[in-house]
Amino acid sequence: MADGILSVSTLYKFEENDVNLSFIKVVQLLEKMHVDLDDFVQITDSNFNNEYQIFLNQMNALYSQNKLVDLEDIFISHLHQYQSNKDHFDLVCAATTMALLKNLNHNYPVNQALVSDLTDYLLRVGDWQNFQITVFGNCLTIISSRVIDIMAKELITQHEEHRLNSKNSEYLLLALVNTIDAMIDRKDFIYAKKLVHDIESMDIPEISLLARFKLNFLKNLLLLDAEEAKKSNGALLLSLDHLGSKQLAAAYQAYMNEFYSQNN
Repeated sequence: MADGILSVSTLYKFEENDVNLSFIKVVQLLEKMHVDLDDFVQITDSNFNNEYQIFLNQMNALYSQNKLVDLEDIFISHLHQYQSNKDHFDLVCAATTMALLKNLNHNYPVNQALVSDLTDYLLRVGDWQNFQITVFGNCLTIISSRVIDIMAKELITQHEEHRLNSKNSEYLLLALVNTIDAMIDRKDFIYAKKLVHDIESMDIPEISLLARFKLNFLKNLLLLDAEEAKKSNGALLLSLDHLGSKQLAAAYQAYMNEFYSQNN
């Protein structure tokens, strides 16, 4: 990577934070890694993640009230901005809003060109941080099963590295478990079962209670017969109830009821 730009020893010192590099040399190094400047800024600047969280809070308020017209206006606005300026933040905002619209209305048309650009962006960023993990998790509805499988494998390989950052690890684990949920929703049960197997092969920390709970719950639905699954998941839901999470337990019970009503 350093060839033709700087010495290997200087690159090593830069990685160790012992020397600074000029802007030009940083850009040249990024080009060698096939990472453009926008991607680099989004990876290293926490403001992008903060701005995205603010955006999500606004969208969730509209989503919870089923305000489809308002959501579509925001989607069209970010889509037009992205088509004009090719800014990746507008790309992820447009894609996220489209995914929310698709969640509310399964017949909502998906802009495949936008999904393709989102996929290219996520696959191009080699080391996902909270920003990319959150975007992936929020856009599962519109990403193809095959691409989800590819991205999930990449996240699994990155898990050990993210374990060093407990917050990153929690985001990553929940995003992975939610891929199973997405596959069940589109009735891609072969992919869903494969993802269960792949995620189970990871060393999931005991502290990741929500991820472990949801993984076991979905695994029971996919791999056990109906009576065994209802019995095993009933015990899981009872434990939630005893912990005082009655609303969450009721939501999972409704999920299980809907799963069997649609797949009997």
